[in-house]
Amino acid sequence: IITGGLGGLGLFLAEKMASAGAGRIVLSSRSEPSQKAQETIELIRAIGADVVVERGDIAESGTAERLVTAATATGLPLRGVLHAAAVVEDATLANITEELIERDWAPKVHGAWYLHEATKERELDWFCLFSSAAALVGSPGQGAYAAANSWLDAFTHWRRAQGLPATSVAWGAWGEIGAGSAFAEQTGDAIAPEDGAYAFEALLRHNRAYTGYAPVIGSPMLMAFAQRSPFAENFQKMGKSRAGAS
Repeated sequence: IITGGLGGLGLFLAEKMASAGAGRIVLSSRSEPSQKAQETIELIRAIGADVVVERGDIAESGTAERLVTAATATGLPLRGVLHAAAVVEDATLANITEELIERDWAPKVHGAWYLHEATKERELDWFCLFSSAAALVGSPGQGAYAAANSWLDAFTHWRRAQGLPATSVAWGAWGEIGAGSAFAEQTGDAIAPEDGAYAFEALLRHNRAYTGYAPVIGSPMLMAFAQRSPFAENFQKMGKSRAGAS
Protein backbone atom coordinates (compact mmCIF):
# COMPACT_ATOMS: atom_id res chain seq x y z
CA ILE A 1 0.00 0.00 0.00
CA ILE A 2 1.29 3.46 -0.92
CA THR A 3 -0.65 6.53 0.19
CA GLY A 4 0.07 9.60 -1.85
CA GLY A 5 0.60 6.95 -4.47
CA LEU A 6 -0.10 9.04 -7.56
CA GLY A 7 2.43 11.72 -6.72
CA GLY A 8 5.82 11.71 -8.38
CA LEU A 9 7.55 10.19 -5.37
CA GLY A 10 4.88 7.54 -4.80
CA LEU A 11 4.97 6.39 -8.41
CA PHE A 12 8.77 6.40 -8.52
CA LEU A 13 8.99 4.16 -5.47
CA ALA A 14 6.16 1.96 -6.73
CA GLU A 15 8.23 1.31 -9.84
CA LYS A 16 11.22 0.42 -7.66
CA MET A 17 9.07 -1.97 -5.62
CA ALA A 18 7.81 -3.65 -8.78
CA SER A 19 11.37 -4.09 -10.01
CA ALA A 20 12.21 -5.68 -6.65
CA GLY A 21 9.42 -8.23 -7.08
CA ALA A 22 6.32 -6.73 -5.47
CA GLY A 23 3.36 -8.73 -6.76
CA ARG A 24 0.55 -6.29 -6.06
CA ILE A 25 0.78 -2.55 -5.39
CA VAL A 26 -2.17 -0.48 -4.21
CA LEU A 27 -1.82 3.24 -4.94
CA SER A 28 -4.02 5.49 -2.83
CA SER A 29 -4.91 9.04 -3.86
CA ARG A 30 -7.73 11.53 -3.55
CA SER A 31 -7.69 12.16 -7.30
CA GLU A 32 -7.78 10.20 -10.53
CA PRO A 33 -4.46 9.42 -12.22
CA SER A 34 -3.19 12.07 -14.61
CA GLN A 35 -2.13 10.99 -18.08
CA LYS A 36 1.51 10.99 -16.97
CA ALA A 37 0.65 8.96 -13.87
CA GLN A 38 -1.31 6.47 -15.97
CA GLU A 39 1.67 6.01 -18.27
CA THR A 40 3.86 5.24 -15.26
CA ILE A 41 1.27 2.79 -13.94
CA GLU A 42 1.29 0.95 -17.27
CA LEU A 43 5.09 0.83 -17.10
CA ILE A 44 4.91 -0.70 -13.62
CA ARG A 45 2.41 -3.27 -14.85
CA ALA A 46 4.74 -4.14 -17.71
CA ILE A 47 7.42 -4.93 -15.13
CA GLY A 48 5.08 -7.57 -13.76
CA ALA A 49 3.26 -6.02 -10.81
CA ASP A 50 -0.50 -5.91 -10.43
CA VAL A 51 -1.32 -2.23 -9.81
CA VAL A 52 -4.58 -1.09 -8.25
CA VAL A 53 -5.58 2.56 -7.87
CA GLU A 54 -7.94 3.30 -5.00
CA ARG A 55 -9.43 6.78 -4.76
CA GLY A 56 -10.16 8.12 -1.31
CA ASP A 57 -9.00 10.40 1.47
CA ILE A 58 -6.74 8.46 3.83
CA ALA A 59 -7.68 10.96 6.55
CA GLU A 60 -11.25 9.65 6.48
CA SER A 61 -12.47 6.58 8.33
CA GLY A 62 -12.91 3.53 6.11
CA THR A 63 -10.35 4.40 3.45
CA ALA A 64 -7.51 2.43 5.05
CA GLU A 65 -9.73 -0.65 5.36
CA ARG A 66 -10.57 -0.44 1.65
CA LEU A 67 -6.87 -0.28 0.82
CA VAL A 68 -6.17 -3.41 2.85
CA THR A 69 -9.08 -5.19 1.16
CA ALA A 70 -7.73 -4.22 -2.26
CA ALA A 71 -4.22 -5.32 -1.35
CA THR A 72 -5.32 -8.77 -0.22
CA ALA A 73 -8.11 -9.35 -2.77
CA THR A 74 -6.14 -11.94 -4.76
CA GLY A 75 -5.02 -13.86 -1.71
CA LEU A 76 -1.57 -12.32 -1.49
CA PRO A 77 -0.61 -11.20 2.03
CA LEU A 78 -0.06 -7.53 2.75
CA ARG A 79 3.65 -7.06 3.39
CA GLY A 80 4.29 -3.33 3.53
CA VAL A 81 2.71 0.07 4.00
CA LEU A 82 4.24 3.34 2.80
CA HIS A 83 2.44 6.39 4.15
CA ALA A 84 3.57 9.26 1.92
CA ALA A 85 0.35 11.30 1.74
CA ALA A 86 0.82 14.94 2.65
CA VAL A 87 -0.62 18.42 2.40
CA VAL A 88 1.87 21.26 2.75
CA GLU A 89 0.39 24.65 3.52
CA ASP A 90 2.80 27.30 4.75
CA ALA A 91 2.15 30.23 7.07
CA THR A 92 4.14 32.29 9.51
CA LEU A 93 3.39 31.65 13.17
CA ALA A 94 1.09 34.65 13.50
CA ASN A 95 -0.99 33.45 10.54
CA ILE A 96 -1.40 29.80 11.51
CA THR A 97 -5.08 29.00 12.03
CA GLU A 98 -6.85 25.94 13.36
CA GLU A 99 -8.09 25.22 9.84
CA LEU A 100 -4.56 25.33 8.42
CA ILE A 101 -3.27 23.05 11.16
CA GLU A 102 -6.02 20.56 10.40
CA ARG A 103 -5.25 20.59 6.67
CA ASP A 104 -1.57 19.86 7.32
CA TRP A 105 -2.37 17.46 10.16
CA ALA A 106 -5.16 15.36 8.65
CA PRO A 107 -3.39 13.29 5.95
CA LYS A 108 -0.26 12.77 8.02
CA VAL A 109 -1.70 12.06 11.46
CA HIS A 110 -5.24 10.79 10.87
CA GLY A 111 -4.00 8.83 7.87
CA ALA A 112 -1.24 7.14 9.87
CA TRP A 113 -3.64 6.24 12.66
CA TYR A 114 -6.23 4.74 10.33
CA LEU A 115 -3.51 2.71 8.58
CA HIS A 116 -2.33 1.49 11.97
CA GLU A 117 -5.82 0.44 12.97
CA ALA A 118 -6.44 -1.32 9.65
CA THR A 119 -3.18 -3.29 9.70
CA LYS A 120 -2.28 -3.85 13.36
CA GLU A 121 -3.48 -7.48 13.31
CA ARG A 122 -1.55 -8.31 10.12
CA GLU A 123 2.01 -9.59 9.95
CA LEU A 124 3.67 -6.78 8.05
CA ASP A 125 7.31 -6.80 7.05
CA TRP A 126 7.44 -3.03 7.24
CA PHE A 127 5.34 0.06 7.97
CA CYS A 128 7.09 3.22 6.79
CA LEU A 129 6.05 6.80 7.48
CA PHE A 130 7.49 9.57 5.33
CA SER A 131 8.29 12.46 7.64
CA SER A 132 10.12 15.67 6.82
CA ALA A 133 13.39 17.38 7.65
CA ALA A 134 11.17 20.34 8.57
CA ALA A 135 10.48 18.48 11.82
CA LEU A 136 14.18 17.80 12.35
CA VAL A 137 15.89 21.15 11.71
CA GLY A 138 12.92 23.44 11.17
CA SER A 139 11.75 25.25 8.06
CA PRO A 140 10.53 28.87 7.83
CA GLY A 141 6.74 29.09 7.58
CA GLN A 142 6.21 25.37 8.10
CA GLY A 143 5.42 25.18 11.81
CA ALA A 144 2.13 23.34 11.31
CA TYR A 145 3.64 20.93 8.80
CA ALA A 146 6.64 20.30 11.07
CA ALA A 147 4.30 19.53 13.98
CA ALA A 148 2.41 16.94 11.95
CA ASN A 149 5.66 15.26 10.95
CA SER A 150 6.94 15.33 14.52
CA TRP A 151 3.83 13.39 15.49
CA LEU A 152 4.70 10.75 12.89
CA ASP A 153 8.20 10.44 14.32
CA ALA A 154 6.85 9.89 17.84
CA PHE A 155 4.17 7.53 16.56
CA THR A 156 6.88 5.36 15.01
CA HIS A 157 8.45 4.79 18.42
CA TRP A 158 5.02 4.11 19.94
CA ARG A 159 4.26 1.43 17.34
CA ARG A 160 7.61 -0.25 17.91
CA ALA A 161 6.91 -0.27 21.63
CA GLN A 162 3.77 -2.29 20.81
CA GLY A 163 5.90 -4.84 18.99
CA LEU A 164 4.79 -3.58 15.56
CA PRO A 165 7.09 -2.67 12.66
CA ALA A 166 7.58 1.04 12.10
CA THR A 167 10.12 3.24 10.38
CA SER A 168 10.06 7.01 10.02
CA VAL A 169 12.25 8.85 7.52
CA ALA A 170 12.57 12.63 7.79
CA TRP A 171 13.37 13.46 4.18
CA GLY A 172 14.75 16.60 2.72
CA ALA A 173 13.24 17.57 -0.62
CA TRP A 174 13.74 15.15 -3.50
CA GLY A 175 15.03 16.40 -6.82
CA GLU A 176 13.15 15.86 -10.10
CA ILE A 177 10.11 14.33 -8.37
CA GLY A 178 7.90 15.32 -5.46
CA ALA A 179 6.25 18.52 -4.35
CA GLY A 180 9.44 20.29 -3.25
CA SER A 181 11.65 19.33 -6.18
CA ALA A 182 11.79 22.72 -7.90
CA PHE A 183 12.69 24.56 -4.69
CA ALA A 184 15.26 21.94 -3.68
CA GLU A 185 17.00 22.09 -7.04
CA GLN A 186 17.14 25.90 -6.88
CA THR A 187 18.76 25.83 -3.45
CA GLY A 188 21.10 22.93 -4.20
CA ASP A 189 19.58 20.76 -1.47
CA ALA A 190 17.91 18.13 -3.65
CA ILE A 191 18.04 14.41 -2.94
CA ALA A 192 18.88 12.54 -6.14
CA PRO A 193 16.01 10.08 -6.74
CA GLU A 194 18.27 7.04 -7.16
CA ASP A 195 20.12 7.93 -3.96
CA GLY A 196 16.83 8.34 -2.11
CA ALA A 197 15.50 5.02 -3.39
CA TYR A 198 18.68 3.26 -2.27
CA ALA A 199 18.42 4.88 1.17
CA PHE A 200 14.75 3.92 1.46
CA GLU A 201 15.52 0.26 0.74
CA ALA A 202 18.52 0.24 3.09
CA LEU A 203 16.57 1.80 5.97
CA LEU A 204 13.81 -0.79 5.65
CA ARG A 205 16.34 -3.60 5.43
CA HIS A 206 18.14 -2.48 8.58
CA ASN A 207 14.90 -1.81 10.47
CA ARG A 208 15.81 1.69 11.62
CA ALA A 209 13.21 3.39 13.79
CA TYR A 210 14.01 6.95 12.76
CA THR A 211 16.40 8.53 10.30
CA GLY A 212 16.86 12.01 8.90
CA TYR A 213 18.01 11.99 5.27
CA ALA A 214 18.98 15.21 3.53
CA PRO A 215 22.05 16.68 1.81
CA VAL A 216 24.38 18.10 4.45
CA ILE A 217 27.70 18.89 2.82
CA GLY A 218 27.61 22.33 1.21
CA SER A 219 23.88 22.82 1.78
CA PRO A 220 23.09 26.56 1.47
CA MET A 221 19.88 26.17 3.46
CA LEU A 222 21.60 24.31 6.28
CA MET A 223 24.31 26.95 6.41
CA ALA A 224 21.62 29.61 6.77
CA PHE A 225 19.90 27.63 9.53
CA ALA A 226 23.22 27.22 11.32
CA GLN A 227 23.42 30.97 11.79
CA ARG A 228 20.51 30.83 14.24
CA SER A 229 20.26 27.19 15.30
CA PRO A 230 22.94 25.39 17.38
CA PHE A 231 21.29 22.11 16.38
CA ALA A 232 21.68 22.84 12.66
CA GLU A 233 25.21 24.09 13.29
CA ASN A 234 26.15 20.59 14.45
CA PHE A 235 25.03 19.19 11.08
CA GLN A 236 27.14 21.78 9.31
CA LYS A 237 30.20 20.82 11.36
CA MET A 238 29.55 17.13 10.68
CA GLY A 239 29.33 17.83 6.95
CA LYS A 240 32.65 19.68 6.98
CA SER A 241 34.28 16.86 8.95
CA ARG A 242 33.13 14.21 6.49
CA ALA A 243 34.14 16.33 3.52
CA GLY A 244 37.63 16.67 5.01
CA ALA A 245 37.86 12.95 5.67
CA SER A 246 36.98 12.10 2.09
